[in-house]
Amino acid sequence: MNKDLLARVWQNLLGNAVKFVPTGGTIRITLGHTEQALSVCVADNGPGD
Repeated sequence: MNKDLLARVWQNLLGNAVKFVPTGGTIRITLGHTEQALSVCVADNGPGD
């Protein structure tokens, strides 16, 4: 796993959420896991699908 590349992914993902959420909006980060995998969900109430 390339730590630098993964750090860029997080920076882009969270940076876009902050950039596009309206003032007073919400960004929600949810973490989950199973024995085989981790999951991360980033959601905001900004424009877009």
